[in-house]
Amino acid sequence: MTDFYQSEAWSRIVTRMRESRVPHALLVSGHRSSEKSAFARAIATSLLCQSPREGDARACGKCASCGLLDAGSHADFLSTGLLEDSRTIRIDQIRKLCEELALTAQHGGYRVAIINPADAMNVNASNSLLKSLEEPPSNTVMILVSSKTGSIPATIRSRCQRIRVDSARDDTISNEAIATLDEWCGAIQLREDAIAVTADWAKRDHEEVFGALFMWFRQRVRERCGATRQQTNQSQFIDSGNLEGEPATINTQQLFGFYDKLTAAYRQAAKPGISRRALYEQLLLEARARHLI
Repeated sequence: MTDFYQSEAWSRIVTRMRESRVPHALLVSGHRSSEKSAFARAIATSLLCQSPREGDARACGKCASCGLLDAGSHADFLSTGLLEDSRTIRIDQIRKLCEELALTAQHGGYRVAIINPADAMNVNASNSLLKSLEEPPSNTVMILVSSKTGSIPATIRSRCQRIRVDSARDDTISNEAIATLDEWCGAIQLREDAIAVTADWAKRDHEEVFGALFMWFRQRVRERCGATRQQTNQSQFIDSGNLEGEPATINTQQLFGFYDKLTAAYRQAAKPGISRRALYEQLLLEARARHLI
């Protein structure tokens, strides 16, 4: 069984379904492309299913609606994405999608549309979609899927209910997160050009960047706490509060002081018009000043 059916994100969607309060627009994000796509598809099939399961509201897979979805011929399910040899989703694709979405549902329930990857929409396509989000047709749900939500205009993001999908099974780190962690550590240690690193980060989804930075922080805490327990067991205390084998300037107070800066920067990054590059540069300066190498 796909693990996101056990996730908090799915539980929230199920609650909305049962209360008939499903948002007209959802923005599904996360590390894994296949998982986000599967999550979006699961929402669509559950909304269109004629007999969803009582427990977790998954589509039954047996009704006429589920059969049409499997066959790719359900009249109330729409989707668009990158066409062959194209790097962007064009305005004509979005216009056609929105026009069809506004039609009356042929099966008497919802009409559902998926845009994947939503961050690939060009400017004109985004503007066209915004008109539909501002005045959504009744009984319609539009699901945007993206791993680079920072590339989606704030005017669109603000009109969507955000859902972050992360695997509940393991702590596998994506290649993107690994790259961000390597760049972060390199910039702190002056092995990487901080200006180039932060300029690149400013083009990415800020949630992905901060996700990697919080991951780095948790690892540092685990290292610190593990070393502290080992030292306590051996009854080898150092008056300065620093640990043998670690740089003398790294201590718990410095580490958690940085955490305060990190969480404050994360909150700032979500505000319109903020310079995320400046936030990243300030965090690097803080990490260097606290000797968190």
